[in-house]
Amino acid sequence: MNVRDIAEFCTEFPDDSIEDERGFVRYPGLGVAEALAQMFRDMGFQVPAPEGEAELGWVLDVHVGKRRYWFRLSDLGDRVILVSRDTTRYGPTPGDIGHGELLGRLDAAMKADGRFSDVGWYTEAEYQRAREAPDRARRKMPLSLRLQMAARAVVLFGIALLFLVLAVVEFGNALMASEDGHMRIAGMHALACVSSIVACLWGLPRVVMWLDTKGL
Repeated sequence: MNVRDIAEFCTEFPDDSIEDERGFVRYPGLGVAEALAQMFRDMGFQVPAPEGEAELGWVLDVHVGKRRYWFRLSDLGDRVILVSRDTTRYGPTPGDIGHGELLGRLDAAMKADGRFSDVGWYTEAEYQRAREAPDRARRKMPLSLRLQMAARAVVLFGIALLFLVLAVVEFGNALMASEDGHMRIAGMHALACVSSIVACLWGLPRVVMWLDTKGL
């Protein structure tokens, strides 16, 4: 049976990080980790002081009889992630407090503590699906917006194609005028050709950028 060994929750703990001009001196989450450690101690288990793992968060080693459980807490600001693993070298034996039972006790203690809220437990696969769902929702563009962007792309493509056709025509006119010896007229057609290319390759992208800034 898969154990839901990943928790996501919110807390009322203040930000306890410490920063200086070079960055974090202490990463956030120590207060939450110490509160969880005390919950385990109140259950009668041995828990050394939390150890920091820089940006990864804080680690707890919980000694439950002969079994060892590892926890890593990551304070992300708007939510906290708690990952746990059974690191005991042998399988469960009669009388052991298993991983699932331990997490059940922790869940009850957290929900009884007013500083914790929105506590949810997941297997790794469930957690990945839960995190991907909002991303997919954000990526799903409304139909009206997709139609608007498609229409804009068609119009811009048409304008770009028009500039390129004009450049080809003016280039041909410049060649014919030069062959007839009308160099001034050839120069005017050549200038029109270059202007069309510049408008297509330089001007049109800037128009697109301007439209994006206006949300059009």
